[in-house]
Amino acid sequence: MSDSSDLDAMILTVLSADAALMAIATNGVWFDVAPPASTRFVIVTLQTETDETEFTDTAWEHAQYLIKATLLNGSGADIKVAAQRIHVVIQGLEARIDPATLPGYRLMRAQRVERVRYLEVDPEAPDLRWQHRGGMYEFFAQPT
Repeated sequence: MSDSSDLDAMILTVLSADAALMAIATNGVWFDVAPPASTRFVIVTLQTETDETEFTDTAWEHAQYLIKATLLNGSGADIKVAAQRIHVVIQGLEARIDPATLPGYRLMRAQRVERVRYLEVDPEAPDLRWQHRGGMYEFFAQPT
C-alpha cells in the first residue's frame, strides 16, 4: 500500500545521504522548518500534489516541492555548492534510486522545473543575511 508521506521521507533521506551537501548544511535536512538556532540547513516543502486517477485507483502522483539550502551569513561559494548538490542528488533520481528507499512506489521522474535564489535581510539586525538557493522540483511516482 502506498503512502504519500513516503515520498516526503525519501527526499529527506536521499538529500541527507549526500556527504558534500551535509558538509555545508551542517544542521541537516528538514521538512518545512529547521530546529531553533539552525544556521545552515536544507528545507523541503510540499508546494502542490495531485493524484491522477485511472478507473478507480491512483495511476500516479504528481508532487512539486521547494527544495532549498539556507545559510545565515554564509559565503556565496557555499550556497552555490549546496544548490548544485541538491540538483545533482534530485535531478534524474528515478534512474538511481534504490527501490527500498521508496516503498510502495516506483519513481517515474524527478526534475527541477524552476530555480530559486534570494537573499533575506533581517529587519532587526541588517548585518544578518539569510541566503536561499535551490529549486522547485517535481516528482512523478506510481503506486505499486
